[in-house]
Amino acid sequence: MDFPLYTSLMNSELPEQIFTDKLDKKLIKKIKRNRDSHEYVYALIKCYFIEHGGDALVPPFEASLETNQQIEFDIDLFPDQLKNLLLKFLKIHEKKNREDKEFQSFASKEEEPTK
Repeated sequence: MDFPLYTSLMNSELPEQIFTDKLDKKLIKKIKRNRDSHEYVYALIKCYFIEHGGDALVPPFEASLETNQQIEFDIDLFPDQLKNLLLKFLKIHEKKNREDKEFQSFASKEEEPTK
């Protein structure tokens, strides 16, 4: 599957955490908190699913579309490698968001007129 973000993350050194219920909940919380990344998260999940023998026409890992138009997954079905891939992506994404906010804050201070 040719999705550069997926390829880059898979070729990088992924964390090797063994996921417990506590870490699963932490990952779910991170995904929900980063609403602007949901499309990327879905694309990463779908790429992983297809690369590991899943049918491209079938929703990955028994995904379902909820009434609020959100796609829901059973994270217990995700292999640890996929969970680690998502965790790494979300850490990078959160860092980028923090840097963007810092830059915007700095830029807005630069634009303020001096007295």
